[in-house]
Amino acid sequence: PDVYFYNFGGRSGQMMFDDDGYFYSTDAGKLKFEKTLKTSPHTTWIVVDEQGTRYLFGSAGGSGVEETSSNGGDPSVTAWYLTKMISADLSDTIHFKYEAKDELYYRPNSQTYIWHNHTGDFEEPFSTGMQGDYNNSTYTLGNAVLSEISGKNGKILFSTTSTRQDIYGATELDKIRIYDEKGTLRKTFQFNYSSYQTRLFLNSVQEIGLGGALKPPYKFFYNDPGGLPP
Repeated sequence: PDVYFYNFGGRSGQMMFDDDGYFYSTDAGKLKFEKTLKTSPHTTWIVVDEQGTRYLFGSAGGSGVEETSSNGGDPSVTAWYLTKMISADLSDTIHFKYEAKDELYYRPNSQTYIWHNHTGDFEEPFSTGMQGDYNNSTYTLGNAVLSEISGKNGKILFSTTSTRQDIYGATELDKIRIYDEKGTLRKTFQFNYSSYQTRLFLNSVQEIGLGGALKPPYKFFYNDPGGLPP
């Protein structure tokens, strides 16, 4: 069976997806995984916790919300996104909306080998020219980015407008806006970045309150950003 990791609602753990399409949690049976019908080409499923809260994954508005990856072959699903939370008494539903994306993470070619000598086995880099296993360039393709969380008490909007240089087709998270149930903007969080050798660094996060009141920003500093690998 395939093994996946889940992380939602303050819960995390492992689950298995067997050949028959059933999910099994390693969380001692505290979470109930409900099998749902597959609506080609997308799969949806539901998790119910101890309080009866239902978490829906993998589908929003009839379209699939999944993460796919490829390693030189046909893409396969590697993750599903949370699209809805429904309270046990059905009094509240929280919706998660996503925008389509087309991000590519290119990985450089690499090669390793095992050198056997009298002291044992150890791994050496390919720089010496000895032959070994060769890994071709691979990429991961994603197709969703969170844009809105909404419920009866308000909504949160995520603004991603600036283009990133380190990931093809990706954008930066520029702002998070929080609105109350009446649609009034209560606060905004502004993110500021810089790039070094195309790698993105978060410089500061600043809260903007009602009427544009600015709070002191949280600033981030880095030791030798140029020393990181490409």
